[in-house]
Amino acid sequence: MKELQSSLEEAARLAVLDQIGVASVQADAIFDSLVSAVSSTLSVHISALMLVDAEQQWTFCSVGWDSFRSSSRDSSFCAYSILDDAVFEVEDTRTDERFCNNPFVTGEPFFRWYAGVALSVRGQRIGALCAMDTAPRRLTSIEKSFLASMAEIASRLLEEGLLKAERDHALKIASESEERLRFALDAAGIGDWDMNLQTNVARRSLNHDRCFGYADAVSEWGYDTFLKHVHAEDRDRVDQHFQVALATLGEYDIEFRCEWSDGSTHWLWSKGRFYADCEGKPYRVAGIQVDVTPRVQSEVQRISLESQVREAQKHEAIGTLAGGIAHDFNNILGIILGNSKLAAEDAGLNASILESLEEIEKAGLRGRDLVQQILAFSRKQPTNRVAAQPGKLLGDMTRMLRPMLPAQVSLVLEVDDDTPLINVDRVQIDQVMMNLVTNAVHAMASRAGTIRISARGCTVSDSDIGHGCLLDGPCVLISVVDNGSGMDIETKQHLFEPFFTTKPVGEGTGLGLSVVEGIVTRHGGKIVFDSTLGVGTRFDLYFPVAQEERSGEVSIETPATISSPVVKSRVLYIDDDEALVFLVTRLLERSGHAVTALVSSEEARELLRTTNERFDVVISDYNMPGDNGIEVLKDVMCLKPGTPVALISGYITDAMREEAASVGVKEIIFKPNSPQELAQAMHRLLQPD
Repeated sequence: MKELQSSLEEAARLAVLDQIGVASVQADAIFDSLVSAVSSTLSVHISALMLVDAEQQWTFCSVGWDSFRSSSRDSSFCAYSILDDAVFEVEDTRTDERFCNNPFVTGEPFFRWYAGVALSVRGQRIGALCAMDTAPRRLTSIEKSFLASMAEIASRLLEEGLLKAERDHALKIASESEERLRFALDAAGIGDWDMNLQTNVARRSLNHDRCFGYADAVSEWGYDTFLKHVHAEDRDRVDQHFQVALATLGEYDIEFRCEWSDGSTHWLWSKGRFYADCEGKPYRVAGIQVDVTPRVQSEVQRISLESQVREAQKHEAIGTLAGGIAHDFNNILGIILGNSKLAAEDAGLNASILESLEEIEKAGLRGRDLVQQILAFSRKQPTNRVAAQPGKLLGDMTRMLRPMLPAQVSLVLEVDDDTPLINVDRVQIDQVMMNLVTNAVHAMASRAGTIRISARGCTVSDSDIGHGCLLDGPCVLISVVDNGSGMDIETKQHLFEPFFTTKPVGEGTGLGLSVVEGIVTRHGGKIVFDSTLGVGTRFDLYFPVAQEERSGEVSIETPATISSPVVKSRVLYIDDDEALVFLVTRLLERSGHAVTALVSSEEARELLRTTNERFDVVISDYNMPGDNGIEVLKDVMCLKPGTPVALISGYITDAMREEAASVGVKEIIFKPNSPQELAQAMHRLLQPD
């Protein structure tokens, strides 16, 4: 309890010191006169008013010790003074064990004598009035009384200075607060008004009139004037609120639209109340008014953005669903393609059967390409850039788009014969062209029009197509031009912003052109546009020429061939799809391989643990119920070290490739695959490292 009491007392003492510091009590001439009187009366070299906190002491004012400002409390004589009820005196510091090693005794100014009396402000001892000398001495009782009296005077002066400083500070704060309030009301555009109901004349602030679109105060204003400025569709509602409040002598709180003289519409919030005279009759109404147009517009924009986000989430969900369906469809396509190839081998020379099987295979391959595009759309397949001929790329795209266009819209493709190759991801470029053509169709509404797509080689620099572009040298320019409605200035300013759209709700997410710009940029290209309202729009897409073109060496992709005879081997194939297991087994056996096929990863682990049979290759599906193909192959390599292993999957991500490579998977096979692709993969697996 005693320690707690001591802590509380020290906290109270420090609080008064903080008040003196916050109030900025200054040492003026009267304090200087006081310490000078002490120095001369006691005939000492140094006298001072010292303040002491928890860690240090410092000079409030002093005579004879101008070089001193502050020091640690550990070296403070005054720290002892504030603990003493009377004069604290050290007659000879060198013989006093408390002070003989004090730095002010052993060094400058070499104190040999000290006397001090505590300064008490608001009941707390905050420091001391003290005198110091370089020779030992002893105060007389009269001198002690004098020093105590001067300390009492100094304490009163400090307390009065604190009160004055606090009063001045409070007045300053009040004045500043009033100025801030006036400024805040003006900056917030809050207008106040007070109307006499008998004269129908309102006294208003300038901000009140500014809420109604006036730069300067209006000379006359009454209730009729007010209603005249209210939007016609809100006028009856506002008047009804006003009349109800008048009848009940209550308050009204309402938002309404008003029409400014420039034709613009603004939203105002008004709150007021009626006042009655001594007879209970209403005689005045007063209130405030604020222009809340930005807040209302933000709310409308927020609702619009929420709707757009929901639309985008819907598209994301569709993409995820499409990815899942595509993954399952891969297995079906693999079975169709594989069995059609086997059937073709079994058909011999029957031309009609072979022709039908060939058509089945073509349809299956188209389906496989479509699945890969769906997987890329749903981000379950890494992008794949290849050197492509713009003419073929755009030709395939326009053939797909033409049946989807309205009858009154023509689609024209113009590609120069010498247009160089470009390195692109076909799926993403198809997405770019689809977005641009769809926007062009929307721009034509129901009118007849033409969309022209062209491609040609060109040479550009940063200054040609805008700063910030890294293109410099040979490029391919792909243009999409329409003669639709064109765009106004505001639309052009926000064109590539995500979620910005001019289409009605439900007809667009506003993501299309932002996605287009992102794809073009990621390909190292640049997109620029030009549009004139009522004339049409042109988008120019610049892509760097493929490296093969730059060096003059155009590589032509040809199917991989197996230069040496197929090596026969023992194969363990693991897949939970029984139809695929049956198909792959037949394909591998026809190539001369001996196949052990299992539909359970646990069965495969058990087989490898319990058999001495050696497998030349182990192939595992990636997605299996409750298991992961990479984990299965890790176990295979532990149980049968040195065995070549391969992973087969309907979708392959970059992360999957990295993980598979890190554990030693030699080959990743994409399904569905053709018998030739499977044979090539087997050939690579059986080659020595």
